[in-house]
Amino acid sequence: MSCRTYICLCLESFEDDLTKVVWAMFYMKTGRAGCWATREFEHEAKSGHPRFIDWVDFEEEFQKDFMPLNSEAAAVNMLETAACFQGRRSVDDYLDQFKDLIEDSSYTNLKMIVVKFH
Repeated sequence: MSCRTYICLCLESFEDDLTKVVWAMFYMKTGRAGCWATREFEHEAKSGHPRFIDWVDFEEEFQKDFMPLNSEAAAVNMLETAACFQGRRSVDDYLDQFKDLIEDSSYTNLKMIVVKFH
């Protein structure tokens, strides 16, 4: 999301999708993201052509490797556990997590959402 926001704000700095992709991957230096970016750059070096055809292709591959396979089911399951209770957290921290889980769960029924709020 940070990359999308920056690109939108500085659109004139990105002449094409390849520039956007390389710029985003440049910041992936550590952990899983660093390993992933290194593999993708090595693939490009061996093949002699860009790994991603455009920004959408890059986003899709990134999401496949970094997003949960079934984030909706994971959110629903989390809403069913005690980990979703406020507990000792601040109201703000609890609300942030709760809103994210509701969004990911795709719940739209307001009564269901109220029942899940702890």
